[in-house]
Amino acid sequence: MVKIGVMYKLEKVIGVDILPHEHPAKGEPSFALTIVEGGKVKKRLEEVTLSKLIKLVRREKPDALAVDNVFELAADINGLLKIFRLLPPTTKVIQVTKLADGEVPLEVLAASYGLTKGGKLSPVEASEVIARLAHEGVGSLVSLFENETRIIIARSRSLGQGGMSSNRYKRNISGLILRATRKIEEALTKNQIDYDLFFKKGGYGLSGSLFIVYAPREKLYGIVKPERGHDLKILIRLVPKKNIEYLPLKGDGKVAVKTLHRNYLIVGVDPGIETGLAILTVFGKPVLIT
Repeated sequence: MVKIGVMYKLEKVIGVDILPHEHPAKGEPSFALTIVEGGKVKKRLEEVTLSKLIKLVRREKPDALAVDNVFELAADINGLLKIFRLLPPTTKVIQVTKLADGEVPLEVLAASYGLTKGGKLSPVEASEVIARLAHEGVGSLVSLFENETRIIIARSRSLGQGGMSSNRYKRNISGLILRATRKIEEALTKNQIDYDLFFKKGGYGLSGSLFIVYAPREKLYGIVKPERGHDLKILIRLVPKKNIEYLPLKGDGKVAVKTLHRNYLIVGVDPGIETGLAILTVFGKPVLIT
């Protein structure tokens, strides 16, 4: 995907349209699908489930997955977050009906761009229209995540009860975490990517570290990769926005339409013959003490 000024040029687009009587709230939905590359139809599918669609997107790695309405993919924000995390870092989600000056029905857009002769579109026809509209830079980018990424380095398993073998394992793990932290720090610095580093010291090195990287996930592609080994794990986490935002492909501005804010809580438990339970907000305000 190439950005020209405030407009994105999408070379390869997968357009999807949900099938009649399907809805993500009823279970896994199915879609009609069209792949447009360089302005030409590469493939059409009359029916594909959401899980197969995600596999296809991960294999094809298009510039964009284009939709009529983003909530055809999932019934709520949590479902959308899960799906967006499964997509390739370079694939954007475009809602073609969301323009800078408001929402426009798909049939109206199709007619105005000369993509239909009138009448109701079949799902596969609609998926092609959606793909072609996105290819032409029509619609808005659906933005769920901040331009910030978190990299977590930690051990993969418990340190055990103690003893000489446990101490050797602790030394080994602390050394692995320290080396991985230094390697990522060097890679980020070399590529001039801004970050903050937080770490917890252990007896033999580091027991864990956290990078807050001030760049979107796709900028780290090929620089830092996730890892989950027997002893060490490197996790890359996206940071959800407080609001879902639509960023027009043509023109400036953005529209926040639905909150993504979650009320995180801290739970403390003191087990025993009688168990104590305390629930606080992240600001320390008691919610429940019993």
